[in-house]
Amino acid sequence: MSIEDEIGIKFRDKQLLKRALTHSSVSGDSNERLEFLGDAILGFVVSKNLYLSYPFDEGVLTNKRSELVCTETLASAAQKLRLERYILIERNEILSKSVLAGCFEALIGAIYLDQGIRKVEGFIKKTILFAKHKVEKNWKGILQEYTVRNTGLYPEYILIKETGPQHKKRFEVEVWVGDEMWEKGSGKSIQSAEKEAAKTAVKKIM
Repeated sequence: MSIEDEIGIKFRDKQLLKRALTHSSVSGDSNERLEFLGDAILGFVVSKNLYLSYPFDEGVLTNKRSELVCTETLASAAQKLRLERYILIERNEILSKSVLAGCFEALIGAIYLDQGIRKVEGFIKKTILFAKHKVEKNWKGILQEYTVRNTGLYPEYILIKETGPQHKKRFEVEVWVGDEMWEKGSGKSIQSAEKEAAKTAVKKIM
């Protein structure tokens, strides 16, 4: 099975497809410019379809779009298409989620140039909008959208405790809205503790 069979699209310009799958670690014409183009097209198509499909306000639409175009979602879409089998990358480079996501965006750019906007929109609908990807929700974004809409205030995260040895630290934070402490969260990093606090707060209020 070829990459064209995997994605269900036959390219007129085979070199364009090859370029979309060529990482910058490989000498020659890499996919960076196509990734730039694909990122813009993806954002437009997702925004357009969310606007036409859901009567939500700007904050909710922005959070939904962020979930659909984040690195985790794009990497998941790339893995479902088995792009890792076809990506040209130096052996000492790690085929990370960001690399997979970048190649997926480059592929979108290549499809647009080779097939046009209608074809690429169909591809994005099939692989992103109508597909299921297991991606963690943006809990901090959801909480912020709620607090701004209902109180006019932004949540503030305060580190209150740091425990454990240097190689195995635990952090505890509180999330405050105005002069009220809403919830606490803990984790192996400050960021994960903030996410946990936001997640707990969201589940409590919604």
